[in-house]
Amino acid sequence: MRKLIYLLLTLLVLTACTDRWEYALMRHGLDSLNERNRNDKPFTAADVQPYIDYFDRHGEPNDRLLAYYLLGRAYHEQGEAPMALEQYHKAIECADTLSRDCDFGQLSRVYAQMGEVFYSQYMFPQSRKQYEHILPDLH
Repeated sequence: MRKLIYLLLTLLVLTACTDRWEYALMRHGLDSLNERNRNDKPFTAADVQPYIDYFDRHGEPNDRLLAYYLLGRAYHEQGEAPMALEQYHKAIECADTLSRDCDFGQLSRVYAQMGEVFYSQYMFPQSRKQYEHILPDLH
C-alpha cells in the first residue's frame, strides 16, 4: 500500500513539473513571437496558432490577450483586416481588467492596432473610437 501511495505521489509531482515546464516553454515561444513583432520581423498566423491552442486551455488572461493580439497582428500584416479585427476583439475579451495583473499596456496596443486597421480602411470614426479607449480626452 505504501509503495502504491509513493508511486502515485511521484507521478503527481512529475506531472506538475511537466506542466510548469511546458507552460514555461510555451510562454517563452510566445514572448519570442512578441519580440519578432516588435522588431518588425514577419510571422504568420500558423506560427501563432499553437500558442492560441495551448493558452486557451492552460493560460492566464494576459497570456491569451497576448496570443490573440499576435494572431491579429499576423492577419493585419497579411492584409486580412476583418480577420485581424476579429482576433483583436477576442484579445480584448480575454483581458481581465478587474485584476491587478491585467496588462493594460498590452490592452492599449490592441486598441491602437484596431484603430490602425480602421484608419487604413478609411473608417475614421471607428478608428477614433478605438483611440478613445487609450486617450479618453479625445472626446
